[in-house]
Amino acid sequence: MNLKDKIQVLDGFVQLVRVDGYDDEISRFAGISHNSDKGPSVSDLIDWGHTSPFEFAHITFKVEVPIFVDRHIVRHRTQTRMEKSLRYCKAKDIKVFNPFDDDELKSRFATLIQALEQLYKDAIDKGVKKEDARVVLPLGLYTTYYIQFDLRNFMNFLDLRMDKATQWETRELATAMATIFSEQFPLTAKKYFTKKE
Repeated sequence: MNLKDKIQVLDGFVQLVRVDGYDDEISRFAGISHNSDKGPSVSDLIDWGHTSPFEFAHITFKVEVPIFVDRHIVRHRTQTRMEKSLRYCKAKDIKVFNPFDDDELKSRFATLIQALEQLYKDAIDKGVKKEDARVVLPLGLYTTYYIQFDLRNFMNFLDLRMDKATQWETRELATAMATIFSEQFPLTAKKYFTKKE
């Protein structure tokens, strides 16, 4: 996957930013515990439940999703992240996820969002601090951030966030991230997904 490529998630996206490590390197690092230069395969490591070597590989994404989706992601405390701050940045081109299929509800929601956006802008124009004015913005507001996982914790994240019990919008993000993971760490991803079947 090209670093400029984005996978659409809802009306936002997920994009690969950086990869640190690769499948063979994970095996090589694991080899030290077996006194081996090559080390066991990533397939064997997953079969054995020896997942600590996967902490030596990292994957970094740029993500744009609604805040309520991000709250499911931030629950995973084993990540590094940097989010756009509406305390320091003024919200421009406010984008909000509209969850309704019903035309009447969709229209009423859009009207409400327009009113909240205008209230936010009016508050800023009257000198209200950005950090205070932002409280009127809804959970459906799109936020943007960088997020980095080591592969051990990323696979745990996928276990939970690709599960059928997960809210579908969050599953959409996890599935897009899994697509990138499969391209960047093909041996690890193949074994991970095969074992889950």
